[in-house]
Amino acid sequence: MIEIVAYQADRVPAVQAFNARLRAAGVDVAFGMRSLLRETSVVPAEVPGSGLFEESFLAVEGQEVRGGYVLQHQDFRLNGEVSSIGLFRHPVSEGTKDRRYALVGARLLRDALGRQPLLHGAGIGGYDVMAARLLKAAGFTIGSVPFYFRIEHASRVLREIRILRSSPLRRLASDVGATTGLGAVGFGLAQRFRTGRTKPDRRASPRVFHSFDGWADDVWLASLGEIDFGAVRDHVVLAQLYDTPGNRFLKVLIEDRDGPCGWAVCLATQAQKHNFFGDLNLGSIVDCLVRPGSESALIDAAVERLRQEDVDLIVTNQSLKTLGMALQRAGFLSGPSNFLLAASPRLAQRLPSLERDLGRMHVNRGAGHTAANL
Repeated sequence: MIEIVAYQADRVPAVQAFNARLRAAGVDVAFGMRSLLRETSVVPAEVPGSGLFEESFLAVEGQEVRGGYVLQHQDFRLNGEVSSIGLFRHPVSEGTKDRRYALVGARLLRDALGRQPLLHGAGIGGYDVMAARLLKAAGFTIGSVPFYFRIEHASRVLREIRILRSSPLRRLASDVGATTGLGAVGFGLAQRFRTGRTKPDRRASPRVFHSFDGWADDVWLASLGEIDFGAVRDHVVLAQLYDTPGNRFLKVLIEDRDGPCGWAVCLATQAQKHNFFGDLNLGSIVDCLVRPGSESALIDAAVERLRQEDVDLIVTNQSLKTLGMALQRAGFLSGPSNFLLAASPRLAQRLPSLERDLGRMHVNRGAGHTAANL
């Protein structure tokens, strides 16, 4: 009989054996998403006052582990109130290789809903993946968070982006564009066509910073009028997410005569044989928040910071309409998104339509312990 239990240290050997069985069956980490269980029962400690912490649970049959998941708790601003909402993370089931355990995934989800009815799934890698099918079958509402990209080195992008080289004809066209420079001209024209500004915004000046402090609370409070749904981003939460020792995050803020009015957290990652990005030096705007009216200045600052890392491509997922408009004004193009947001039936009742309107929701790859996936 399958039971769902909290992950304790005495289960670590059984988890290791579970992972070994999945690896032997060809199941492993794919597309940057974890598909094996963490081989430690230790979870990040809760920081007093942040409301952000996680728990891990296992599906066990006797002494054998048959699956597991992580339940992350986080405070969200939801229609003017702060509510604790759960994130259903890293569900893994032995049903991926053994049909006898095909229902374990559904058991894990039911367990999570029993612990936190206001449950969401963020960052799901497409409508066809197992997690998306599982959530859809359970009555979750699912929408995609818009994807934006800006090309900095066109020849490198044409030679490395896998979808551009998925057939002989595409590969030939990409090589011609990279070799002749036509690709750089085409992308440059497309990006300039999207921009709605001829001059940079000079009202706010950028500077690099290393840790979040009380000034971030002022930015959070100033942004609330634009957000119906979004994770709390005060300085306590932000420090817990982005100020950990040895982190790789690149942080930039903009400030005007009244002080800081926006911040962005970025990453520069050297991809290696990535399924999508090949060997590109990939820049990403992981998370950001800004006082209304200063969105363009913030995006400009984030782009400039990533250019200092000589990135080939800058990508980001942003649901908030005002940020999307600022990205377009900065020359970002939009593309198909595999970054999904799913809301449980109880949570969906309190939200606008995920399938039609994400514009007043602030959802991106940050605001959770999964921020460094790219």
